[in-house]
Amino acid sequence: MSKTLAPSKEDWSTYQKEMQAIITAVQMWRSYLLGQKFHIYTDHQSLRNLLEQRVSTPDQHKWVSKLLGYDYEIHYRPGPSNVVADGLSWLSGGEVLATVTGPLPQFWDALRALTDTDIYLQGCRDTVVSEVPGHYSFRQGLVFFRGCIVLPPGSSMVTTVLQEYHDSPFGGHSGVERTLRRIQAQFYWPRMSQDVKDCVASCDTCQRVKASHLRPAGLLQPLPVPERVWEDISMDFIIGLPPFGGKTVLFVVVDRLTKYAHFMALAHPYTTQAVAEQFVSRVVQHHGFLRFIVSDRDSVFLSHFLQEVFTMAQTTLRMSSAYQPQTDGQMEVVNRYLEQYLRCFAHQQPRWWLALLPWAELWYNSTYHRAIQTTPFEALYGRLPPSLVRYQSGTSQVDTVDRWLETRDEALEQLKANLAAANNKMK
Repeated sequence: MSKTLAPSKEDWSTYQKEMQAIITAVQMWRSYLLGQKFHIYTDHQSLRNLLEQRVSTPDQHKWVSKLLGYDYEIHYRPGPSNVVADGLSWLSGGEVLATVTGPLPQFWDALRALTDTDIYLQGCRDTVVSEVPGHYSFRQGLVFFRGCIVLPPGSSMVTTVLQEYHDSPFGGHSGVERTLRRIQAQFYWPRMSQDVKDCVASCDTCQRVKASHLRPAGLLQPLPVPERVWEDISMDFIIGLPPFGGKTVLFVVVDRLTKYAHFMALAHPYTTQAVAEQFVSRVVQHHGFLRFIVSDRDSVFLSHFLQEVFTMAQTTLRMSSAYQPQTDGQMEVVNRYLEQYLRCFAHQQPRWWLALLPWAELWYNSTYHRAIQTTPFEALYGRLPPSLVRYQSGTSQVDTVDRWLETRDEALEQLKANLAAANNKMK
């Protein structure tokens, strides 16, 4: 066991620190030590005669009182001989300057064990030789189908994957299509679509917190498709959140081409300076200055300070039509999904929403969007977002990625075509 010293104790003398280590260890294993005689080994020689020393300070009174009732002996062991404790408490003098670590889930070991016992997986493995090349393969103790790891249908492994990719903060309680696409990127089993539908339909949290998605009547004029990433964005605020750490407001910024979003927490009432600082540190710093901003008629954006910031950045503030919040329909959808996500995971502890904000941003940006027919993460960076349950890198060549976009121009052209098609459906 180990324990970090509190900042107030870092200036203690060596005697005090060594004594505190003994007290902490005895309290940790109190249930095993009471009624037993035990030995304490320390490399601080002055503690050897602790029971014979004169107790003269308040700290000594406190420490000795905590050791009353125990039957123990303290032995001195020189530092060079105290190799066990030193090996755990001191850094080694090796040449390794840094290490790369990663999770090793028991999920894969359990799946490998099922490969030898499950009838379905055994049948898939037997077809590896006779099957058409490229369909089934067997590597590192796992069965693959077209590059995806095969799971036995109806097994606990399927239930685990459904829970991790739907119920977890990474899954975000997404709908059927988005959950299915996340899982299909790495796994395969028969009747996968139906299992995902049943999982989403039977989710108690989804039924209680999700809103109706019926389309409003009437025709709306969609905004033109942007030409470049992070050139045309939307902004909005979500207010009235439970106070946590002094924050009650969410500042939402979305790129209208890739749909990539940033979520920032603010205190209420928020000031123009606070909004500008968040805007510069989270958006301008990573994506540069913008050309167009779609916003509702919020008094913050109409302030002289932000107008000056936008003027310096050569940004035109494109206002929404009066009494038509649907003009910025993208923000209405993003806000609804974000609020839905926070309700799913913070409905029992509403003040926990601030801790969930980074996960909400990761979930949103790694979720499939029908309008662009990909995820905002892939649209911006040209690669798939990292998976929640990842197979060990270097042990197998996983062929789940359909292809990397050959050039950035090709990616942008495809995005524009998808957005144009989505706009046509609205007309």
